[in-house]
Amino acid sequence: MKRLTRFLTSLVTAGFVLVSSLVFSGVAFADSQPACFQYNSSGDFVTSTTPVFNDICNDPTGINSVDGPVPLGNESNFVRIRQDISGIDTSNATNLPLQIGSLTNSCTPGSKFDVWTYIHNDAMSQYNYNGSGPAVANNVKLNISAPGIGTNGQTFNFTSTVSADNAAATVSDTAFLICNNTQQVKLTEVPNSVYYTLNVASPTWYSLPDSTVNGTTNIGNPIFPQPGQVGYQWGCYDYRLIVVYQLTVSSVPTTPPPITPPTTPTPTPPSKLVNTGPGNIIGAFAGFTVAGTAGFMVYTRRKLARN
Repeated sequence: MKRLTRFLTSLVTAGFVLVSSLVFSGVAFADSQPACFQYNSSGDFVTSTTPVFNDICNDPTGINSVDGPVPLGNESNFVRIRQDISGIDTSNATNLPLQIGSLTNSCTPGSKFDVWTYIHNDAMSQYNYNGSGPAVANNVKLNISAPGIGTNGQTFNFTSTVSADNAAATVSDTAFLICNNTQQVKLTEVPNSVYYTLNVASPTWYSLPDSTVNGTTNIGNPIFPQPGQVGYQWGCYDYRLIVVYQLTVSSVPTTPPPITPPTTPTPTPPSKLVNTGPGNIIGAFAGFTVAGTAGFMVYTRRKLARN
């Protein structure tokens, strides 16, 4: 019995060691889902045979700015914001670096900000099969939500959501503009400022309707369909997409407090009113009459007594 117990114990221990070694040596089980696909400079690292959006980590691809190229980094941070100093939202080289998460700014009236959405189907290109393979994302949709447009405030959020009928998951990301001035401001979408490109490395920009912001649009690459049509996005780097739009800041008129007219003080009534009614007047007259009559009678008696 003791030998059997020792044998079973050693068998369990050996199994635990084997599983641990597989996990820590980087061997993944078939049903495991990686947190993200680690970028490999060789360019042929394994990702997925089916559509997965924005799930590559530590991508060193440089995004130009006035401060020089800034690494793309993690694709999960695919909504980014910057202050636009050139007025051209499709230009990276003439503007400040795109910020991840949030941008704190004084938001002076007339300032402009660009909101940038990056879309990448991480599936491997060898499974595109010239557009009919399992790597191609079907019915790709981009939803852009900017609820602060047209409203007054000091903190504004911008969310993009990417989905496809056959994607592993729907992905979303949000960037914030935090205005650190003391007064509220108003954000407005710059007309005709929504653009997209099908080539991140050497972009050629095409326009989208203003209604793309706070709306849902079908997208695709290599063929970008018109809004309302089904979009197909092939897998791999050659078929990445970028959508950008621009906002401008205006001041909010300060409403002066209402002017309250001065109030006239109300006199305090006496605790007991003086009775000046007709009853008192008649009583006083009667008293005076009686007193006068009595005095006259006394005077008359005295005068008669002298005579």
